[in-house]
Amino acid sequence: MFLCFSFILLLNYKYKGMQHNDNYHQPDPVEEKFQDFIRLGDDFNKIEIYRQALKAYKQALEIKPDDTTMKEKISLCESRIRSENKVFVILLAVAVVIVAVIWGIRTVWGS
Repeated sequence: MFLCFSFILLLNYKYKGMQHNDNYHQPDPVEEKFQDFIRLGDDFNKIEIYRQALKAYKQALEIKPDDTTMKEKISLCESRIRSENKVFVILLAVAVVIVAVIWGIRTVWGS
């Protein structure tokens, strides 16, 4: 009986303590969503999937449009995507040249 009464007092104390504790606050769901997008973008950025990182950072920027850090991260992602595109075009051009050379050799030797 004493144990049951002590348990009830403890629960009551904890409940009241949670209600009046100034250090306890509800997390802001908007801030949590903003931080989630940042973490997602950072994770994609680390593994060099810049297009997905860019999407996550832009979603974070929609929540906080004046955030300069997000603008910088977006700019960096866009720069890296442009670099990737340049490399892709160069590789494509090299592949076309190789195919043309091989085709030319086959037609010359094949004749």
